[in-house]
Amino acid sequence: MEYPKLRATLRARIIAFAPSHHLLLHGTGGSFIKYGMDPQEEILRGPNCPDGLDWGADWGLEPEERWGTLSRVNGESRKVKTERGDYRGFYANVRDAIEKRTPLDVTPDQALRTMRALLLAHKSSREGRRVRWTEAPE
Repeated sequence: MEYPKLRATLRARIIAFAPSHHLLLHGTGGSFIKYGMDPQEEILRGPNCPDGLDWGADWGLEPEERWGTLSRVNGESRKVKTERGDYRGFYANVRDAIEKRTPLDVTPDQALRTMRALLLAHKSSREGRRVRWTEAPE
């Protein structure tokens, strides 16, 4: 993705033998690297998936050893705490929008723009070229 004063590169993998970073950002002031997926994913896919309403006080928290690292050009380096995640709020909001007509936190337009961005990124990778937002994602 290219912007007037910024270039962003997105890479993803479906199959890879060696583990790699999940998120890598480089800028003029430093870099940020993060390993591992959202901690909710691992729990929801595992044999100890919570049942009922009490999912524990630590739900959505990530252990410190998996936090990202911010490295600054001045030599400073520090761990950055991962924000707590909780998918349940998204689905509760969708339920409330259907049952109680509560406004959606993520609008259909926002969801469609996100899907379009992912499809265009896939097209760019598949065709080995830059694609414009105005192109059909195919």
